[in-house]
Amino acid sequence: MQANPPFQIGHVLIKVDNLKAAVNNFTKLGFCVTYPTKPDKSVNAMIYFNDGSFLELFCTNFGQPLNSLMRLVVRFMRIFKKPDAGRYDNYIRAGEGFRDYALDSLPSDAFQHNMKVLSLSGFHVYGPKRMKRKNEDGSAVNWSIYYPGNENLPFFMSPYHPAIVLNDAMTAHPNGSEGFQELVIATTDWNTAFESYRFFLRQSPPLETGENSSTRCCFRLGDTLLTLKKGTSDGIEKVILKSKLPSPARTLDPKLSHGAELELGKQANNG
Repeated sequence: MQANPPFQIGHVLIKVDNLKAAVNNFTKLGFCVTYPTKPDKSVNAMIYFNDGSFLELFCTNFGQPLNSLMRLVVRFMRIFKKPDAGRYDNYIRAGEGFRDYALDSLPSDAFQHNMKVLSLSGFHVYGPKRMKRKNEDGSAVNWSIYYPGNENLPFFMSPYHPAIVLNDAMTAHPNGSEGFQELVIATTDWNTAFESYRFFLRQSPPLETGENSSTRCCFRLGDTLLTLKKGTSDGIEKVILKSKLPSPARTLDPKLSHGAELELGKQANNG
């Protein structure tokens, strides 16, 4: 199989129960947090890195009757067998913490080509689902999403149009974080998950024995590792971020990270 995967880590979603409180807490953790639209209208906030990847804080808690209405909508999505119903159900019902992640295409303009290749190869993806929002200045941003049939796999996202223009106020994080170093993904269905990742990442990494004799393997997406491990749950267990500061690896305060196990890795050795 091809050694270089056609995808890279795009962004990781972290669910929070109170967006304003989460923005304050992640700011205390040393992140620059950016609202994509007017703060009083926003349901999410972004932590951008220089390479364009980001953490997304999102909230589905709008009080009653909206919370009940959203659950009803998802119930109808399941009845009509919408391919993203299970994913949205997880967003709404699950607690705080890591909920999902997206893969971006390499190069970015290969998005439609990559989706076509996956579909023609027998890997079913559903889409495109057209998405849009308004920036704080009123300008529109558009993008598209494709979902795999298995809700425990990542979804695939197109570039934003127009592209998000990043600056130091958005990416110069006081804690030194610079992007994704490693994602640790747990699965209860090892064979299905391993074969799926192996297929769309075009890699066949060797299997290893990790902690508690659990099976694991490491896929490489550029300079980011994606570690897949057999576990007792499905989804992201931990995210390790690259750091530019000369400090030892450390886990960020879980009281402030809203259930997401985030670690700042050791400073990269550029020598």
